[in-house]
Amino acid sequence: MMSADKSNGDNKTAPEMRAEQTRSHPQLAIDSEENEELVTVSEPVTHTEGMKGKFTMYRVAYDPGSSQMTGSSKPIFTWATSGNRRYSDFAWLFERLHKERPGAIVPPLPEKQQTSRFNESFIEERRFQLEKFLNRVLCNPELKDTECLLVFLSGGDTDF
Repeated sequence: MMSADKSNGDNKTAPEMRAEQTRSHPQLAIDSEENEELVTVSEPVTHTEGMKGKFTMYRVAYDPGSSQMTGSSKPIFTWATSGNRRYSDFAWLFERLHKERPGAIVPPLPEKQQTSRFNESFIEERRFQLEKFLNRVLCNPELKDTECLLVFLSGGDTDF
């Protein structure tokens, strides 16, 4: 079972986490300068479930305070939300965005991978790419108000 490393006991602030992510993923520096992060994908945990086999769940958290600081647009919710999502939930969101907004440019999802998908470096890279996907969706005025995004971000763990 994998989980986020919390052994050092650090409680990092959002800017500290962003700086750490930028060091490990230089392409994030470009994105984060243009838009304040609105959502985080963290705490990957690998589960084994009967016939379904292994899968990884990620904690998805939305913070309205971040979007209020930018002043660019109204936040989707006025409260913080969080829930656990697996890759198939992100794939559901991707497909629904295409259906709800035909012709809109939907950011790409990281590709599905069958081998080495439980490797720690792969899980971290996928986590980063899923977070990038959600932040790009939230920054797109054509996609930000879709019903599927509201369901994805507002729903608790049992809604998916």
